[in-house]
Amino acid sequence: GGSGGDFSGTPRILLSTMSTANTHATATPSPGGTSLYDAGDGDFEEIMRERNRIRKEREEYHMAALKVQMGRLEDALAAETKRRVDATTALDELARTQIYEMEQRLRKQLQEENQGLQDRLGALEERVHALEQKWMKDSNYQVELVQNKAADLGKALEAIQEEQEAERKARLKREGNLLQQVEQLSKEFEERWNQERNDRTHRVEELQDQIVRHEARLAMEQKRYEERIDAELASLKQELAEEVEERQVQDEEIVAALNRYTQQLQHSLSILSSD
Repeated sequence: GGSGGDFSGTPRILLSTMSTANTHATATPSPGGTSLYDAGDGDFEEIMRERNRIRKEREEYHMAALKVQMGRLEDALAAETKRRVDATTALDELARTQIYEMEQRLRKQLQEENQGLQDRLGALEERVHALEQKWMKDSNYQVELVQNKAADLGKALEAIQEEQEAERKARLKREGNLLQQVEQLSKEFEERWNQERNDRTHRVEELQDQIVRHEARLAMEQKRYEERIDAELASLKQELAEEVEERQVQDEEIVAALNRYTQQLQHSLSILSSD
């Protein structure tokens, strides 16, 4: 916005300066007809230097502001990276703790089940021993009964083994599901982290591209401004030269008219003197 104001105000300032120089040149012509023109050109150059200095200060201020903004973005990216790393470490520790606690619970449950099985086996052994004692007392009568009891015990053992195998498979399945969930959570977090890092990198690249385009645009505007100033200055110099030439022609015509008038007056006076 500031550059546009400088461009729009420059022609009025130049015209005002050159108009003042023309007025002074007309009122008090200087020897040779060039010293006042040189003074006006010096004022114009001083104005241009001042405007260039102000424009450079504005550009330096904008560049400093952009650098501060880039520094803040880099600090924010570093803080976000540290926070993500800390979150990943905390999640890994939490997963390890949960897995360890799950293993402890499973071991405890397995120990309890094994203890129950040992108790049941002990009870069965006691019953078998009692049956053996009873069989020894009445073997003939208890042969068929013992065989039936033995078959029942076999079935019970098979059922217990089947239950234990089923429990083992269920436990392995639960552990597999838990590990799969942990791996899925780790994978999702890593994907989100990569996406966030790519987005941050893309934003930084966009800001760098904006800075490059801004610098190119400033250079282009400066070049157009200088070309426009040179064109305006050349035009004003041409108009001033034409004005000076026109005034010189007018002055020569006035001097020629005065000379003719003087000659006619002298001629008339000489005629009067001869009469």
